[in-house]
Amino acid sequence: ENNFSVDATEDSSLFTPQNLAKYDALVFLNTSGDVLDESGQSALKMYIRGGGGFAGIHGATDTEYEWDWYRGLVGTYFDRHPEVQEAVIRVLDKTHPSTAGLPDNWVRIDEWYNFRHPLSENIFILAEIDESTYSGGTHGEHHPFCWCHEYDGGRSWYTAGGHTVESYSDSLFLKHLLGGIKYAAGAEGSYYPRTLLTDVDKLNALKEKADMGDESLLKLLDALYVMADSAMKGGPFSVTYNESIAPNGDGHDYVSMGPYWWPNPETEDGLPYIRKDGQVNPERNQYDKVPLRTLEMCVTVLALAYYYSDNREYADRAAELVRIWFLNESTRMNPNLNYGQFIPGLTQGRSVGIIETRSVMRIAEAIGLIFESGVWSPGDYKGMKTWLSDYLDWLFESDLGVEESNRTNNHGTWYDVQTAYLALYTGRKECAKQILMEFPEKRISVQVMKNGEQPLELERTRAYSYSLLNLDGLFAAAVLGERTGLDLWRYPSPENSLLRSALDYLIPYALGEKKWPYQQLTGMKKTTPRMMKLLKKADEKYENRPYGEIIYKLKNDEFVFRALFPGI
Repeated sequence: ENNFSVDATEDSSLFTPQNLAKYDALVFLNTSGDVLDESGQSALKMYIRGGGGFAGIHGATDTEYEWDWYRGLVGTYFDRHPEVQEAVIRVLDKTHPSTAGLPDNWVRIDEWYNFRHPLSENIFILAEIDESTYSGGTHGEHHPFCWCHEYDGGRSWYTAGGHTVESYSDSLFLKHLLGGIKYAAGAEGSYYPRTLLTDVDKLNALKEKADMGDESLLKLLDALYVMADSAMKGGPFSVTYNESIAPNGDGHDYVSMGPYWWPNPETEDGLPYIRKDGQVNPERNQYDKVPLRTLEMCVTVLALAYYYSDNREYADRAAELVRIWFLNESTRMNPNLNYGQFIPGLTQGRSVGIIETRSVMRIAEAIGLIFESGVWSPGDYKGMKTWLSDYLDWLFESDLGVEESNRTNNHGTWYDVQTAYLALYTGRKECAKQILMEFPEKRISVQVMKNGEQPLELERTRAYSYSLLNLDGLFAAAVLGERTGLDLWRYPSPENSLLRSALDYLIPYALGEKKWPYQQLTGMKKTTPRMMKLLKKADEKYENRPYGEIIYKLKNDEFVFRALFPGI
């Protein structure tokens, strides 16, 4: 029924380069011990290096113990197991074809493997076994059950399920296997976490409501498509289109000017510029910040319109715009921010410019939404992943990156969010997890008081705006934390969540119920879109307060976008 042609064998002599080349995927179903001789091993290597796919089921980790390359392919080796019993599987990633549609907590009976070695950080763990629900586990809080990765030119997927005969008449387990085999065969494309900040399940639920004719939703979609049609005409955008070349003469380097710096009225040439906090100098619009931000908005709207309409023209245009900024040799941006937020007469670039590449994360999220259109090729993905990985290295290793990491206000928050996001996206999960494990004490405890105030942001002349900006980053970190099994939403405790306190503190001022007691030079109206976004996410994460109803009280032109986009 799935249009597969299948050959089943226990004859290792069939493992020849010529024979394996006929197959889209190889499935090792409950193999055990050494199953391949030297020529078979060589053929398997050649097959994977040629872009082939591997799917391992249960005993596949109990195979080829003396072959290090195979261990890299399957991920780890089996160690031991307790008796067959019931346990709960926590599904971590609902976007992979092998875990999409599974319950968040999947209860089943099986033989639960413990493994000899930790998985590489380049492996995506899709589901874990909850050791508190059975006896005999040895991995603690994070016991891997199912995972996938790109390996030596090919693809590998593994599930620890499938020991019991009953597994193969279990519809959910069969769906799990089907998705894994399709991934291995390349039918689902080259997997990466399609979205890290966007709730695809909620997008799908909204799409289903629209397909069923929900009138209020259809009106919102009509408005979205108007926005998307306008975005089709936007751009293209590139750092190379800007006449303001970086001081090093490389037109591929990003350049932006500090927003609050103005010509010095006491000098003939206006240099050095002087600071007027909260007052944006329109001169900054001559540089790359505005084009990058506009690119982000165009690509996001186009991707969202494609997701709801299946109109491939929207996806085509979004992909084209992203390629021009990041991938095309003649127009691509170099993966650094050496010249971000420069100040005329003072400095060629500052660490605080790094906050501007928040747009890059959102562009990556939009790519995830157009994934199924087929317009974003494996080559595009590889190129984008390389760009993001190179930029992450720059963030970690450059003097400006290190300086930004040491800031304690919203800049430090967004530095951690960006590095954690890029680490997850590029397969460095352990790196991301370390950042996010340190985040509560390093950022939340330092920045949010028990009453919800954020004192490091209250010093500014746009204190409300900056409080929201920082809270936006804290929320984003909490969403990423979920990807690594961490709950930042309820830190330090469910009853005393600092993130919730920070939002609750700001709400009365957004509704006009209280007068904001600190400076806010630009007024409150422009802060509404960000508040709406935070309320939408809070409505999903916290009980006993009608955050969703508050959104409608703030309803404005951004309502259409926020109602249809369950992202952060």
